[in-house]
Amino acid sequence: MKRGDRMNNSKKKNLNGFTLVELIVVISIFGAIMVAILNFLKPANTIHDDTQATMDANLISSGLIEYVDDELRYATNVLVIEDFKGVPKVSPKGIVSDEWPSLAFTNCIVIDNNNLRGYALSDYSGDDTDRLDKRMGATGCIYKVSKLDQGGFDFNNATVAMGVDFYDKFMFDISASTNLNYTDANKNLKAVNFNITTYSPVYNNGTYEFTKKRFERDTVKSADTAQRKSTGNVINLTNINNAERPDWNVRNLKFTTDMDENLFGKYVENADAPAGCTPQQAKYYEVSDTNRYTYIFYQKKKSAKKCTLSFMYADSSPVSPGAAVRDPIEIEKGSKFKLFPTAPAAPSGYDAPYWLAGGKKVDTTAGVEVNEDITFVLVYNEKKPNADQVWVTWLDESGNVYQKNLETKAAEGSFQSATEPGGSPYDADKFDHEWVEQSTGTKCSEVNINGPKTFVAKKIAKPKLTFSTNGTDVDSEIYVSKGTKMSAVTIPNAVPSKIPSDKIFDKWVIDGKESEKIEDYTVNEDTKFKCVFKDKPPIPSGSSVVKIHVKSIFSYNNNAAVTCSNQAADFSVSGDATVARHKGNHYGDILVNQLGENRNFEFTFYTPDITIQLQWAGARKFENNGSVYEVWYKDGNFYDTDPG
Repeated sequence: MKRGDRMNNSKKKNLNGFTLVELIVVISIFGAIMVAILNFLKPANTIHDDTQATMDANLISSGLIEYVDDELRYATNVLVIEDFKGVPKVSPKGIVSDEWPSLAFTNCIVIDNNNLRGYALSDYSGDDTDRLDKRMGATGCIYKVSKLDQGGFDFNNATVAMGVDFYDKFMFDISASTNLNYTDANKNLKAVNFNITTYSPVYNNGTYEFTKKRFERDTVKSADTAQRKSTGNVINLTNINNAERPDWNVRNLKFTTDMDENLFGKYVENADAPAGCTPQQAKYYEVSDTNRYTYIFYQKKKSAKKCTLSFMYADSSPVSPGAAVRDPIEIEKGSKFKLFPTAPAAPSGYDAPYWLAGGKKVDTTAGVEVNEDITFVLVYNEKKPNADQVWVTWLDESGNVYQKNLETKAAEGSFQSATEPGGSPYDADKFDHEWVEQSTGTKCSEVNINGPKTFVAKKIAKPKLTFSTNGTDVDSEIYVSKGTKMSAVTIPNAVPSKIPSDKIFDKWVIDGKESEKIEDYTVNEDTKFKCVFKDKPPIPSGSSVVKIHVKSIFSYNNNAAVTCSNQAADFSVSGDATVARHKGNHYGDILVNQLGENRNFEFTFYTPDITIQLQWAGARKFENNGSVYEVWYKDGNFYDTDPG
């Protein structure tokens, strides 16, 4: 082949691809173009994300405002308590208050800016990683607590307004207050001001900080903080303001860091954490300046076409003062109501009761036309005493009337004492009482009823008995009246888990008076009892032991049965048992009617195995291997550890 031909052929081959240099040049140019495009798109994406976050914040924040608006616009009896430390005390009737003794509510909105959302709910997981907003530490939440007219304030009746997920990942700073609605200032109309500021998270040095403001709706004018804007979120409560009823008023209390502490006792008291609440719920009841919440109490109609009728005893009633006569009912608006609940008979010294509505006596025969919610109040009026009668008043130590009744006056020159009322004005589990004349302190039995008398219940604390298995921890406590012999007291069992493994329970002794027999001891002061143990006897040869601690049982059966797989069961039983049979197949007649809460049984068996069945529900087989089994029984099941 000629040299020129070889050169031409080489040129033709190069036309089929790129050289390495060409490829590097092309890739470099393409990379530069992509960098330029990405740099162009990045601000656009940032603007898009920023705009989307602002739109989401507006949508969510407006939704929360609309929720509160819907809840309050047709509510009645609105009370806003701003920046309250802890939780206000609420009864099934309403706020516990000296100033407003008859305020009643059905619902409450709680504004919580302190804790992670959902923290007050009983099903709160406590895991900060189970939702995005928790991981970021987002706070700001609105709770609705319902059923205030049934069980008082209870976070277990709370729900998160709109649901936890509705809040997305934003943090909210929410507040509420009341003032004149300046859009109608001349009409002197009240309004609820609901303010909200919304922030989105910004990632900074490994943590999220809520510094990016996305939404703000504030009704306070900077020039005059006492006056509210006509713009912004003002909830007009026209139906309340226009109603000529004082109990429909809009009220407001503001507790600041330099507040007058006397407001607490006068208007509203602090509640204690109820038994059974979760640890996070209990934190809401702590009283401190950093633990403040805003509460909006109100009454809510169930339906625009229906009205709610409530039935209450008058606060001055000798029968259940201020309590509900029966549960509220709903009836169609415009209908006539006649079916009043049966009123308890008037106590001695009182005329037959009658119903009031709006301060006017109700004609129960003709009935009442219902066009709004009505509270009917049952009133008992005192009779005027006859010449041979006197009023006797019974008070608790706080001066509250426990009972008041007419009694026959002692005849001239004779002595007659008053008949003490039944029951107790105090917690009878912890206190005894003695009725004494208020003015002289003389015992009731020594006072002659020759004129009107007033007695007061002198509170007498019962001594507290504490029981400690290990001598340190208090396992249980009971209260008994002074002068009680311990032989008449039901003594609790020792806690099995606190008994040393090589010991068994012997007896209870009085701490500091170990030599005194417990059955001879007379209780006149708080006393601590502790256990004395004795050495555990060895397990008999060829046997095993089953220790059973009964925590709870079904109400319909308290028997136990013992069987063995291939032969008659050979065993003995000790502990809280008085009857036991052995060496026979038994199906329910071993511990007949002896099971009970907090009872303990110990089975020693010699057969290859034993099956113990309690209440025909729980059954468990144990092998004879020379060991000691310890189990717990609760509600039809055996457990290897104490189920509580």
